[in-house]
Amino acid sequence: MDELIRAQESAEFHGLSEKWRERFAFFKVHGDPHSKGAQQAFRRLPPRMRRRIAWNWWAFWMAPIYLCVLGLWRKAIVLWGGLIAADIFLDAAGMDTTGLVRAINLGCGIYFMLTVNYAYYLRKIHGVRGWNPFSPY
Repeated sequence: MDELIRAQESAEFHGLSEKWRERFAFFKVHGDPHSKGAQQAFRRLPPRMRRRIAWNWWAFWMAPIYLCVLGLWRKAIVLWGGLIAADIFLDAAGMDTTGLVRAINLGCGIYFMLTVNYAYYLRKIHGVRGWNPFSPY
């Protein structure tokens, strides 16, 4: 926990809100959230801090717009394009897409809620600016 506090005070996190400094400090100290060390450290955190690091409700409710706000516009374009293409394909196939489109939107919302924090960290600190909305996972 002391490592996280020291990492939050890092000069590279200057100008970020406290919430983003906490998230970035965790990623800086423990690396990729899917690594064994990060998962073990994550389990030792208090529940509120775990939710703060892992979840991003703005990304759940407004994924493409929020990605653009964070500067992850390349991923937003691919996401929008994929959703529109899927809807056109399903509509052309003559399927009733109401339930399926809702399920796809819900799945995308949950995915981005759980991944946008690390994607933003990679963009902001390491300069990763890829088009793949499913990277680095």
